[in-house]
Amino acid sequence: MESFQITHFNLRETLYSGQFFNFREEVNGLYTIVNGGDIFQVKQEENMIYYVGVDKNYLIDFFGLDFDEKKLSYFSDDVYFKEAFTLYRGLKIMNIDLFQTIISFVCSAASNQKKIENNIRLISKTFGTFNEKFDRHTFPTPEQILLEGNTLDLLLECKVGYRAKYILSICKFLVEQPTYLHEILRGDYTTSHKLLMNLPGIGSKVADCICLFGLHHMQAFPVDTWIKKILSTWYGIEGSQKHLELQAKEKFGDYGGYIQQYLFHYAREKKLL
Repeated sequence: MESFQITHFNLRETLYSGQFFNFREEVNGLYTIVNGGDIFQVKQEENMIYYVGVDKNYLIDFFGLDFDEKKLSYFSDDVYFKEAFTLYRGLKIMNIDLFQTIISFVCSAASNQKKIENNIRLISKTFGTFNEKFDRHTFPTPEQILLEGNTLDLLLECKVGYRAKYILSICKFLVEQPTYLHEILRGDYTTSHKLLMNLPGIGSKVADCICLFGLHHMQAFPVDTWIKKILSTWYGIEGSQKHLELQAKEKFGDYGGYIQQYLFHYAREKKLL
């Protein structure tokens, strides 16, 4: 395995922080990662990263290792963020394959991390390409998902429930408009968010998740059940979904998505709310 040195990175906390669902924990701290059509393995020992299957620059981009934490200093006096940052420093916002992120967060509605991981694993196994070296399947493209005539039945076998019809419709939409993903990728936050909400089954919260984890729009601030509790209990912000999103973006600023990920992980791991 190749290696490089890194400071202020926590591989485990990043993978288990609710932003990524297509990995398998092996033994001795090794993880097998599936990111779209790429499969690789990585592990961390203190400040050293060991990896095989991709190159160093790929890992820097995928894990967001070049993010300057000083950009979060404007919020460093906040008591809750300060505690979360102290406990989980090194948690990074990832830069995940866009289509995989879209399907992952469509599956996230009324679900939990373990169930989403199972959904994504089954979708990969059912529609993806098997990689013998890593004993895993790639995450499929929209075209691969539509390749079988009984796609809806196969999606239902992936335990996605009512979300199957949304996934099928998204795949059809993207195949019919082959440049659409590129338009989302090159758009600014507002444009990308709007384009994502044109896809079946994607509302504002899911679009924000995709903007943050699949596009690195750091001002995106996903408001789910945990974040609603955080906003209400810790910051006294309440109201409709739209009101919460607007108030959160105003309060937490240009890197609010990064801050909310720390708060979310802190509250969930410590069972504070």
